Amino acid sequence: MLRRGRQHDPEYGGPQVGIPSLVAFFLVFVGVWVGLNLALGQLISFRPYSEVFNDPRSALLQGMVPMAVASAITLVIAARYGLFRDIWREPPSVPEAPWWMWWAGLLPVAAIIALAVYESTAISHIRVFSLPQVAALLATVAVTGFAQEVHFRGLLLVGARRRFRAEWQAFTLSTALFGALPLFNVLLGSSVPVVLGRAVLAVGIGATLYCVRRTARSLVPAIALHIMLSLVLGLGFS
Repeated sequence: MLRRGRQHDPEYGGPQVGIPSLVAFFLVFVGVWVGLNLALGQLISFRPYSEVFNDPRSALLQGMVPMAVASAITLVIAARYGLFRDIWREPPSVPEAPWWMWWAGLLPVAAIIALAVYESTAISHIRVFSLPQVAALLATVAVTGFAQEVHFRGLLLVGARRRFRAEWQAFTLSTALFGALPLFNVLLGSSVPVVLGRAVLAVGIGATLYCVRRTARSLVPAIALHIMLSLVLGLGFS
């Protein structure tokens, strides 16, 4: 059982984080990401999300830069609320993960990778990228994976633990908000059926990444796995 959040926690060194603040953090993240995506896209002829990686400049300006700025703001907020340290590793007050979390984290990952490998054997699935496209793709996916994990399995999860008594409540809030993130792709040119499908997938991926953080007791493996899955699935989970 995780400790209840308090007005000021000596162990964490910061004020309690309420639900309105957590939702506000999420909306700031979304606002920075969507706003910069639209603004910077106008400099080079805006491309919808599904076409961003066709052009390296679009990938960097509409993909990498907004997420880099959003992650920087996330880290500033974390430092302001005394959450920075616990973003990266589990504090002693968090118990060891139960045995089933190991399977909950590993089995979906194995299934996704196996499916991706199977589909990649079909010629129709093979797509050739130029070197600049590959470089832009790798940079954007790496920054996106870092930014989203620091925000959702970092800031929001650790902040929610201060507010809620039970771990499942912190898990539910952080995972639900992660699942809501792809819905805002409607503002970036994606269709409603596509974003709804990505939202459902994001909930499952978010739950898996949460289990990875809990079992590893560190955010770093979740960041690495997020980046790997983004490359394998070609979605970016956003």
